[in-house]
Amino acid sequence: MPLPPLPLPRFVRSNQPNVLAVEYGADSRLAAQARRWVWTASRLHRLQAEPLVWIANELFANSLRHTRSGLLGGKTRLTLTHLPNHLRIAATDEGPLPDSVPGEPYLSAETEAAPLGLGLTLVSALATAWGWHGDQHGHTVWAEVARPKPGKPIIQFMPAVTRHAATARLEAVAGER
Repeated sequence: MPLPPLPLPRFVRSNQPNVLAVEYGADSRLAAQARRWVWTASRLHRLQAEPLVWIANELFANSLRHTRSGLLGGKTRLTLTHLPNHLRIAATDEGPLPDSVPGEPYLSAETEAAPLGLGLTLVSALATAWGWHGDQHGHTVWAEVARPKPGKPIIQFMPAVTRHAATARLEAVAGER
């Protein structure tokens, strides 16, 4: 008799040493845990990891909001791949919601005032590349972030959106001293 699956979240084994993955359940409260995992698995300084963490957060939220992964018993797999010059984060969902028309992930015209977030617009702004693959059984949406160059100040290789947030944090920390 096979053993029952481990409870979610759970680590997923990979036969590739540079690939790490975790499956999360259909609970948006797990987003904070997913963000911490991405930061830790990236092996980057917290400020360096911010673009990757924000991207992962949006991909995770989108899978819960727009697919069967957000239904009771649903799962989303986050996969982090360490490439020579990039880090790739991917979210794999369980396919379209029942009674919905299967579609492709796309950039929307959402703005900062949007009530649910910026979705793939934010992903596109922070990533050096992004894309997707899949079918009616599920999509994998991925995004790549350039690996920081050794010896360069953290702020210089962050996108402008993240650089502004990081600068504000550094100024706040300096003011507390």
